[in-house]
Amino acid sequence: MNKLLAEGVSPSRQPEEEVEWNEVLHILHLCVQELSLIDQEVFFMRAVREDSYEHIMQVLNLPLGTVATKYNRAKKKIKVCLEGQGVSGVF
Repeated sequence: MNKLLAEGVSPSRQPEEEVEWNEVLHILHLCVQELSLIDQEVFFMRAVREDSYEHIMQVLNLPLGTVATKYNRAKKKIKVCLEGQGVSGVF
């Protein structure tokens, strides 16, 4: 995900692509907001910051299995939300 976000700020993007990319980011933001706060935190730490599961477990004081489950469920919920808004291929 982090690489995907980095690609989004590419200066070589055409104006039409930039508008489309901004729309996708807006929809992604709305989809993430539908998650619980703890799921948002786990998703952000893993997908954006690329923290290890072990680090997330320590910071949030959660069992390792819970971190993995929360991350995978968050990704699935975001993917379903994005697809419901007509966005595919992000995950």
